Amino acid sequence: MKMKIVWYGHASFQLDISGKKIIFDPYQKDGYGSSFRYKGNFDKPDIVLISHSHADHNFRDFSNDPVIVDREGIYNFGEISIEGIKTYHDKEKGNKRGENLIFIVNTDKGKVIHFGDLGHIPSDDILKKLSDPYVVMIPVGGFYTIDADEAEKIIKRIAPLFVFPMHYKTEFLDFPIDSVNRFLEKNLNYRIKRKDIFDDSSESFENSIYILNII
Repeated sequence: MKMKIVWYGHASFQLDISGKKIIFDPYQKDGYGSSFRYKGNFDKPDIVLISHSHADHNFRDFSNDPVIVDREGIYNFGEISIEGIKTYHDKEKGNKRGENLIFIVNTDKGKVIHFGDLGHIPSDDILKKLSDPYVVMIPVGGFYTIDADEAEKIIKRIAPLFVFPMHYKTEFLDFPIDSVNRFLEKNLNYRIKRKDIFDDSSESFENSIYILNII
């Protein structure tokens, strides 16, 4: 079964797989005023995964009343199972910015992992659970999350096939975070691909970093 991924900007992606539309970390468009200018053209999802409660990750007011998962644990949805793993938004065990969930979506293609606003390198036990994924969506901008160096260390450790960097500086965002460039420069063993939409039925299966255009 083919997999599609679109990017709504920041840390928000939609994954289409096994007849389900799953949105990760949809944001509140008006959560940060003029410093946050992503459009929020969200589809009507079946499942919404929310890594933490900050306004740039926790929009819930969808008209079609999707299932919302915002707690750690294992959840089953037919052919898909989803696991939320508790981590932290900072290097002080959440004392600065709170907790964070890493989501693993288990599909027939392999693991799809969204790291949320991860602020530290996870424990060895967690990294073992995350190893050899099909897709990862990982923050790279630093300041509020891990930076390009820390993201590179995680990528080397878990060895994903496809990488989608997120939570980095763009023309639509005035947060004090880095652009994606440092991360790209540090991962030269991955081919860089720029796309509107990721559709794995038309992709070659080589280690790749995808920079998606915002929907």
